Amino acid sequence: MVGRQRTTAFIEGTVDASGVDLPVAAAWLLVQGEEGVDLGDREAITANRPIDAAWVGAQLDLLAGRGLVTETQLTASGHATAERLLDANRRRLTALVADWSYDDDPRVNDAITRLAEELAREPVGT
Repeated sequence: MVGRQRTTAFIEGTVDASGVDLPVAAAWLLVQGEEGVDLGDREAITANRPIDAAWVGAQLDLLAGRGLVTETQLTASGHATAERLLDANRRRLTALVADWSYDDDPRVNDAITRLAEELAREPVGT
């Protein structure tokens, strides 16, 4: 629906807007962990995505080096950082659809919902 380049650009903008000093790929994985993805299950993370277990491991190593995860769990700092990213994501999505009225057209409602879900789950930095 959105395309990989636009998704990556949106997530890059979200990381910039959050003020978080992380590469986009690591930020994406941190948010996945905040949203309940088991960071120890690399197979689940890589399923149906153009990433592999080594990529996930590299991102986890970076996050661990910054004190944001221990093994496969987010630290308190990791949760706070992920929340900053999620807040920026919500602000950007809100701005994206600021002039749109929810009840105008059910097809648009569905498209906006799919867009938000796609932007949230697409891995970047691969």
